[in-house]
Amino acid sequence: MCYYTQQNAPKKNIQERFNAKFDQEANLIENDFINGFSYPNLPVILDSSPNIITTNFNWGLLPNWTKDINFRKNTLNARIETVDEKAS
Repeated sequence: MCYYTQQNAPKKNIQERFNAKFDQEANLIENDFINGFSYPNLPVILDSSPNIITTNFNWGLLPNWTKDINFRKNTLNARIETVDEKAS
């Protein structure tokens, strides 16, 4: 993941491009600058329901095995170089 992203395409274009509908259109963030450290909900299409674009997923890494609530702020950007060294 990166620290910043953008999502500025209109809802209609996204739905046509992926042949899917939003589950909650009001939750879609349309912005040229989205900060990952605010852990926003971003659009996701799941394999289990490819016709739905859901906005119920937060950006960030928070494994189910962690008990440390501050773990998330240290793992926004995963790196392939340390995949064998870190549990996350």
